[in-house]
Amino acid sequence: ELSRYCRARDVIAAAYSNLNIEFGEAARNLHATLLAAAERDRPAVSGRVVAVTSALPIEGKSSTTGVLAAAARAAGQRVLIIDCDLRHSSMHTALGLDLSPGLAETIEQGLPPQKSIRVHLPTGVAVLPAGRPRGLPQRLLQSPRFASIIADLRHEFDLILIDTPPVLGLSDTKVVARLADHTMLAVCWSRTTWRAARLAIRTIAESSGSIVGVVLTRVNINRLAGFETPEAEPYRGGYRNYYQLSRNVTLDQPRLDGPRT
Repeated sequence: ELSRYCRARDVIAAAYSNLNIEFGEAARNLHATLLAAAERDRPAVSGRVVAVTSALPIEGKSSTTGVLAAAARAAGQRVLIIDCDLRHSSMHTALGLDLSPGLAETIEQGLPPQKSIRVHLPTGVAVLPAGRPRGLPQRLLQSPRFASIIADLRHEFDLILIDTPPVLGLSDTKVVARLADHTMLAVCWSRTTWRAARLAIRTIAESSGSIVGVVLTRVNINRLAGFETPEAEPYRGGYRNYYQLSRNVTLDQPRLDGPRT
């Protein structure tokens, strides 16, 4: 349900601001669905790692990553976003954080990841930005150092969300998918074709990645509400009283207590 907001930072803010209860509930529903699907696919492990990608550019994968992170943090999980889109990073802009130092410096200069991790204060989500790579992105992501960083951070966070480049036409996501426990695919309403989505899923599977689900982004809610399907019911006004109750509840701000030890 990412149709009303044109920029990633606006989408992410809508998920935690409590100004749009329907959108916030959709974000929490997405998080709950992800956890249930991930648990069925693979039992809980220390620090679950989920890569988020798309078939093509500009399909809402970074927005989806931020929305999931905000919902997971609000649910009490210790959450880290790693921006692995080293070619066209956007997560730092969406969250209002510095680009560098980030993942690239952590790999290339051997910096401890904790020195590059920042906290997005409104949500309490920890973020490892992309940084400024000097070498080829694929070479950095294939390095033993990157695998070691992921392994170490598993012990400090409950959920690690990795924002990756589009999987079609680029090799980076194939590398990351092998290290992640699961991969989620973002597909854009009225833009992503069935052929592109199927090819993306096949590409991830052939790269030893595990698809945990597909999220539909930038949905036209007005059109969806007119569909004669069960999925359209929440957008026809029948849940208005439930959402009104949520508006009257003061949400607790997440604690900024950092990674667990």
